[in-house]
Amino acid sequence: MKKNVQLNPVTTRRQAARPLDVWALLPQTNCRDCGEATCMAFAVLLIQGKRSLTECPVVKDDPAFGNQRTTLEAIV
Repeated sequence: MKKNVQLNPVTTRRQAARPLDVWALLPQTNCRDCGEATCMAFAVLLIQGKRSLTECPVVKDDPAFGNQRTTLEAIV
């Protein structure tokens, strides 16, 4: 027996992550350990799906960035 399942449309608009939003959560040290010249360049590539958060050693390994890492994982 099949249950009647009602689908509810999502009517609220989601805004895509902006580079500045992502950059604000990164270390902003421009250390180049991720392979990019700046944290802003890394942020843009994160949004485009061309880079991964695990490629930023600070975000990946520093416990002080735990909250930022969680937020970044949710938006990129």
